[in-house]
Amino acid sequence: MQQGAPYATVWAMFWIVAGAVLVVSGLAMAATAARGARRAGSTGASGIAIAVGGGLVVWGAVALLVGLITEG
Repeated sequence: MQQGAPYATVWAMFWIVAGAVLVVSGLAMAATAARGARRAGSTGASGIAIAVGGGLVVWGAVALLVGLITEG
């Protein structure tokens, strides 16, 4: 009986859920900022929001990949 196996699974599932949340929130943030910039003209805040959303998507994908690799 392995003692570390359940903790490894919980750890992997944490990274999978965290990665998915980051990807979805990053996409929502970037899409909302892009839509607002298209309607009312682009501001510096719109550009920063798009960049932060893109960064969340990238780091979410990394966390999701780490979770999927460590689960198997």
